[in-house]
Amino acid sequence: MPERMWVILAGGQWCPLHRLQPLLDSATCVVACDGALNLAHERGIEVNVVLGDMDSVRSGLLQRHVERGGKVWEISEQSDNDLAKALTQAAAHDVDKCVVVGATGGDVHHAWANLLECSRAPMEVDCLGANEVHRFIKPSKKYSIEIETKSVFSVFTLSGARGVFLRGAEWELEGANLVASSRGLHNRATAASIEIEFEAGQLFVVHGSFGD
Repeated sequence: MPERMWVILAGGQWCPLHRLQPLLDSATCVVACDGALNLAHERGIEVNVVLGDMDSVRSGLLQRHVERGGKVWEISEQSDNDLAKALTQAAAHDVDKCVVVGATGGDVHHAWANLLECSRAPMEVDCLGANEVHRFIKPSKKYSIEIETKSVFSVFTLSGARGVFLRGAEWELEGANLVASSRGLHNRATAASIEIEFEAGQLFVVHGSFGD
C-alpha cells in the first residue's frame, strides 16, 4: 500500500518552494492551518483542507477555496493549537507521515508548542524550517537520513529513548539510553547518510537543509 503522507502548512517561516514542491506533488492531502491558507495563496499552492477556528484566514480567500472544491474543517476548541488539531486529524485518517511547514521560525512560544506537538504525534513527522529540519522518528524502524558529509546534526529526546544505535557519524551510539539533555548536540556526519534506530521512547534528529 502506498504511504499516506500529508503536508501541513503552518504560519511560521517556510522553506523555499523548490524544496517543498516535490512533497506537495506526492502528498495525499495538503492541509492549511487557518491563516496559512493566506501564505499558500501567495505562493500559488493548492490546498485540499483548511483547518482551525478560522480567525486568521481572509474571508474572501476562504470562500474561493470552498468554491474550488476545498474542504473546511472548523474546529473552534482552544485547548490545542491548530497544528495539534491537524496532527490529530492525520492520526484519525491513518496517515503514515506528516511533513509540517512553518512550525518554527516565528514566535518562539508557538515554535516550542509546535515541536512538542510533533514529538507526541503517533506518525513520523518532518518539520521543514527555513534553514533546518526536525525529523521526529519512531522506534523499531531503521532510518537512513541523507545528509552532507561532514555536516553537523544533533540527536535529542524530550522524554527518553532506549537502545539507540547511530552510525555514519563522528560519535556513534551502540544501544545507548538517552535522556533529555545536551548529549546529542553537534555530532558530525562521516558519510552521505546517517543510519539511526532505537528500541523504545521518543527521538528526533535536527540537521540543516541542503541543496538550496
